[in-house]
Amino acid sequence: MDFPLLDLLDEGACYDFLVDALHPAGLRCPSCGGRRYLVHRAHREPVLDYRCGCGRVFNAWTGTAFQGTQRSPAALVVIVRGIAQGTPTAQLARELGVRVGQLRTWRLEFEKEAVTGIAKPDRSAAEDLEQLRRENAKLKMEIEISKKAAIYFAREAK
Repeated sequence: MDFPLLDLLDEGACYDFLVDALHPAGLRCPSCGGRRYLVHRAHREPVLDYRCGCGRVFNAWTGTAFQGTQRSPAALVVIVRGIAQGTPTAQLARELGVRVGQLRTWRLEFEKEAVTGIAKPDRSAAEDLEQLRRENAKLKMEIEISKKAAIYFAREAK
């Protein structure tokens, strides 16, 4: 006998539960940390996309293990519940119709966050870090060129 767990859950309540669990200090813009944002799009309620004053568009899953997922909040709650209860990944995948690899990734992310207390870095933060590293390398190269030019012109002046 099948027991349709996903059909028995309220999406709004599941969404609120996940937002509270994923963002205990409250939902913030992942780019600037601000709390001043407006609803940008509500195309898959209750999951809302927000636009911050800094221009960043994000939702409650941004910067978490669930970033990019299109699963409903009810499905995600059942997945989190199964992971928290220690249900084997293969069994959970069969019961919920989820790929084993995706569940394994989520399980590892949750375990990592539980041990370290550090959430998955936001993609834009990683991109920003890479851009800063490139700029730093470029500036170091410019400094080296300036030093060599100063030495060259100092010799010419003598």
